[in-house]
Amino acid sequence: MCKCNKDNSKCRLEMKYEKYGIAHDRGGYCLFHSEDLDWKQENKFSEIISSIAQNEIENEGTRNIDFEGVIFDDSINNLLLVDFKNKNLVLENSIINANIAVKKQDYKNAVSFKNANIKGNLSFADTSFNGIDFSEMKLHGDFYLTRANSKSYFYLDDANISGGLIFFNNTFNHVFSLNDGKVNTDPTFLRHTHFSACKFLNQVDFVNTYFKKAFVFNECTITDRVYFDNTVFDCDSYSPVFGAVHFSHNIVTSSGGMKFIGRSDIKLFDQAIEVVFESNQIDGEVLFENCNLQKVADTYRTKLVAESKQTDSKIFIGRGCLKYRNQSPIRTVPVNVDNQNLVIDLCNTFSKFFSRSIGYNLGLEIIEKTDNDLKYFYFSDEPVEYETFLENLNASEINMWSLIRIDKQAINGQYVVASGLTDKLINTTDTIIDLAGIILKIASRIPLLKLTSTEINNILSAANFAGKKLIDSSSISVINVHQNILLGIGNVQSVKI
Repeated sequence: MCKCNKDNSKCRLEMKYEKYGIAHDRGGYCLFHSEDLDWKQENKFSEIISSIAQNEIENEGTRNIDFEGVIFDDSINNLLLVDFKNKNLVLENSIINANIAVKKQDYKNAVSFKNANIKGNLSFADTSFNGIDFSEMKLHGDFYLTRANSKSYFYLDDANISGGLIFFNNTFNHVFSLNDGKVNTDPTFLRHTHFSACKFLNQVDFVNTYFKKAFVFNECTITDRVYFDNTVFDCDSYSPVFGAVHFSHNIVTSSGGMKFIGRSDIKLFDQAIEVVFESNQIDGEVLFENCNLQKVADTYRTKLVAESKQTDSKIFIGRGCLKYRNQSPIRTVPVNVDNQNLVIDLCNTFSKFFSRSIGYNLGLEIIEKTDNDLKYFYFSDEPVEYETFLENLNASEINMWSLIRIDKQAINGQYVVASGLTDKLINTTDTIIDLAGIILKIASRIPLLKLTSTEINNILSAANFAGKKLIDSSSISVINVHQNILLGIGNVQSVKI
């Protein structure tokens, strides 16, 4: 009776294969469950395993070659060289006290290492699979896969891999899945994750997957969807070798695509030192959502953002992406679609005023337009602290509105002088003219009932990030555009509301 059963009954395997005369070690464990590897070898464990496999293969009534829960020594490699024909090999929940190294095999059957505990490295070269399952596997070494052909599913879900993944020149004809997995969890291993020259002809999933050290994905061909969804790239800061994420020289065909999706609170790429997208041929769609694109090296990020703005671009940078060094909070302005151009005009006026006043560029990005509101943010790639960036936004809005007077409401600002008198006059003049034009447009819509008081207030507050309303539209009766010195000429315009 095998002691693996607490009730001292025969274990499942010794009952199933009792005709082979299963021996027991001194501790009372059967040949399948004994941890005494020397004793197993003395009792011809490898020969018995191979004999069981061959007989089960010839048995027409057998569908699965069942070695679930077996404790293996190096004999696992002899077993994996057997031709299982159309029979599935079940190695689930097994403990393997050896390196696995398989070459030039053609598995016409499915193989399951689900929840296996492999104490060494795992290596397959020049091997064909017809469905292989490594889900929930615990691998204490590196995983090497070279020139393999996966005809059916290739599962690594929930796997915990101490070392690296080194996948080179493989073809995945069916689903490849590494959801909820962890790679490079042991800091003593020097390998990282490397997918090179692989062909992915079906869906690929890296959902909730954790990668420690560098992640390299290069010279691969993608003809279906590849999902990096809530993937964590935790690169080591102490070593530049392990500190980057690389997507280089890949081909995304017209039927393929890549989706990089993070979370609103944890952006994708947040924990990477640097991200590189270089020389990729993209004919399919590439989507970024809730990604920290600031981690993308400047040269590549500039190209990526520029490409995404092209009319026929296949690159989509969606919500929640940190594309720029500093981005303001997203503003949602409730305003009718017919009047949204007034918000955009005011935002562009503010952007130009800010850039000329503060001395560094401020851009505007429209995120979304609906029938009833407009979403946008300001951005800058200037190397200033985020707090300083926000302070400059708030101060500049006050300074901009201080150039004009609306009804009796005067804004007291401290105008930041540009680099010279000419620059100051040009900036002041341009801003006053732009603001006057916007206000006149607002005034022209009021008699036509095209604007409500609330919408006027929303438009005039389009550049407001301090949360303090500078202008109260509900009390406006006259808009006075007033500037005492405009190129040396006094100027006053009044518009009745």
